[in-house]
Amino acid sequence: EAAEGPRGLRQVDGRHLGIEVPRQKLELSGAVNLGTHGAKLHRMHAQGEGLELRGQAESSGGPPQAVLLVKMGILAVGVETGAQGTDIQILQPTRWYEKKTGEDVK
Repeated sequence: EAAEGPRGLRQVDGRHLGIEVPRQKLELSGAVNLGTHGAKLHRMHAQGEGLELRGQAESSGGPPQAVLLVKMGILAVGVETGAQGTDIQILQPTRWYEKKTGEDVK
């Protein structure tokens, strides 16, 4: 069950946040772990106005690392960034993202 908060902020099952911005139709969900050694964002999903973004990111002392899937209509691209630089995945980006994250993208 979701608990409604200020300005459309909802807490779902104690770990996930959802934000709905009126008239902009933006949906945002994910889980964040904060600790003394850094932060992790996983199962992040934002969707609105024809754009969809999925990802996970981690910052723990070194350079931040992230794996993202960006979709706009039927076009999609995968992005991985970290200490070794940034890589762009244009061939089968959804499958690539699923393998990298273990997340099932529908």
